[in-house]
Amino acid sequence: MATIAQLRKGLAATTVPDDVAAALLKGASPLWLSSDTAPQLAEDLALCHPPLNPKEVRARAVAGDDLWRLTVVAHDRKGLLSDTAAILATHNYSVRSASVATWGDLNLALHSITMAGPGPSDAELDEIGNDLRAAKRSAFRFSPTGRAYVQRTGDANGDPMISVVAPDQPWLLAAICRFLSKGGASIQAAWITGEEEANDVFVVRGKVDVAGLERHLSIEESLIEQAR
Repeated sequence: MATIAQLRKGLAATTVPDDVAAALLKGASPLWLSSDTAPQLAEDLALCHPPLNPKEVRARAVAGDDLWRLTVVAHDRKGLLSDTAAILATHNYSVRSASVATWGDLNLALHSITMAGPGPSDAELDEIGNDLRAAKRSAFRFSPTGRAYVQRTGDANGDPMISVVAPDQPWLLAAICRFLSKGGASIQAAWITGEEEANDVFVVRGKVDVAGLERHLSIEESLIEQAR
């Protein structure tokens, strides 16, 4: 888990002013702090400065050997994470992990998503960026493949923490986020992991229909029995 002191030290080596760094670190969610290393999270935070233009979406892609990481900073809005996940699914990228943080008082959202495969070309990255800036709603193609388990596991600063365990599949993250958004809940932080099985934790503001989300992500029990 990254500490505030480690992130403060990391940001000191960037162009982020001390007062901006202090505001970002003050609102950092413990769940987000647990999602990656301090150097990586500090690099993500550095994208939050200078201030965004009204319709600006700022993104950075970093490619590894068999994974690539997309970090997106945008003004916070309802359905942002759902739209991001849906756009990536439309481009046939499979999410392996993700961390999410929002700062309501700063009107900022930060998403860092790691995906399988080589990184996108410059042209494809531009296309993804254009879709994000346009707040494009992709045609939804989620159809559950197995049994999901959803439960409330506690609270974080007064907001409920929701745990989702489900067979990993394309469009799963988008389906979870869109269900929460349609129900009026906003995602304050998230930690997404999984390959064959997704183990996701969300800190949400607002009411969540836990049983409804579980049904939404699961195929009928009769179909599960037939598949055995």
